[in-house]
Amino acid sequence: MAANSFNLGPQLSQSLSQRLTLTPQLLQSIQMLELPAMDLATWLRDSFESNPALTLAEPERAPERQPKPSLPRAAEDGRQEWLENTATARAPGALEIVLEQLPYLGLTAPDERWTRFLAERLDARGLLTAGDEELLAEAETEGLEGGVTELGRAIAVVQGLEPRGLGGRCSTEALLLQLEPGEQDYALLCQLIEGYLDDLLSNRLPKVARELGLELDAVLRLVGRLGALDPMPLAEVAEQTNPGILPDLVLSGDSKAFELRFEARGLPEVGIDPTILALSEDAEQSAEVRTYMRRGVDAAREVLSGLSQRKETLLRVAQATFERQRAFLDDGASAILPLTMQQVADALEMHGSTVSRAVAGKYVQTEHGILPLRMFFQVQAAEGGASRSGLGAEIQAIIDGENKRQPLSDDDIVAALTAGGSRVARRTVAKYRGELGIPGSYRRRRYDAAG
Repeated sequence: MAANSFNLGPQLSQSLSQRLTLTPQLLQSIQMLELPAMDLATWLRDSFESNPALTLAEPERAPERQPKPSLPRAAEDGRQEWLENTATARAPGALEIVLEQLPYLGLTAPDERWTRFLAERLDARGLLTAGDEELLAEAETEGLEGGVTELGRAIAVVQGLEPRGLGGRCSTEALLLQLEPGEQDYALLCQLIEGYLDDLLSNRLPKVARELGLELDAVLRLVGRLGALDPMPLAEVAEQTNPGILPDLVLSGDSKAFELRFEARGLPEVGIDPTILALSEDAEQSAEVRTYMRRGVDAAREVLSGLSQRKETLLRVAQATFERQRAFLDDGASAILPLTMQQVADALEMHGSTVSRAVAGKYVQTEHGILPLRMFFQVQAAEGGASRSGLGAEIQAIIDGENKRQPLSDDDIVAALTAGGSRVARRTVAKYRGELGIPGSYRRRRYDAAG
């Protein structure tokens, strides 16, 4: 046999390795850590509905369900009562808004069906963007009687509803629908909307004034009137009805001493139903009943444990973060320093993915506003050491202080930043200005009656 031959037969070897087993309980804890407050509230309500061993009380909205003292049926009655009495807070869409007004219009049954048909086809902005041919084909498919005449009447009905502009075929028509034909300057306002929107958006006001034969102050007055109109009629409704951000943490104090508090007021309060717990331990119940009840109790305990772990991890990550961002408490976003999640993970002896999950979608309430926790993890954006927020704040401050009749160019802003110790390229200024929603110097120019 050759000396270098290989032995291909069975062999026995032994090695030592460490592996993390992702149990269902661990996966649930990871999921709960990653959920923002509003999503966690929804998740808790879903868990309550599927697990009779959980109790749930809505924050300042629904009274806590009182558990019944004896029978499983009594506990289930309490659950059903809660489900029936809990209001679903959902922002109304275009269909709901139209349906609320239909009973007051005195429409015939066919016209009401056509109006409902159109309401179902309004987009999220409140616009009716489908063409007449497409709408007529869909109406025929749905068995609606009539044609062009009925469609025209229904469009007129929808466009007469509140909010004004609803049912516009485009943003321009939505703006026109919001004007009152009898108002002063109606013709001029229509002319501006139909022919000069691009010029107005580009701040070419002197050009508009010349072509319309108006003084500049008259154009400024008309622009002020147009500012009260909305090209997306449902935008204001959505803003009023959508729930706001729920902060997960509250930060107070200053750079010398600060305090972090977990904010639980926006979350439902969950617990273990004592009736179900008693049944799971009642020897007079059958083994099958006790086993079923025990499974629910164990699942409820896992939910409570996951909530506790989420709270502890969030507080630890936030504490370590603001230990390194103390200057923010005194000076706001402009003082945020470059910081990575891995730096915080190393300090806490955590895995980087744990910090990432803890930060994802979480908000902290501060004296400088409710801010995303992720905002405090930023790379260095300028050679002088400023973070992304710091550089953005510097650019905003420079533009806020400019002469609006002679706004600064991007090169001027670069020069001002360099003088302050932050060395960046012109394209970087343009990029950050765009992210801040700040237009270029030409569009920032402000005019007065003298030109």
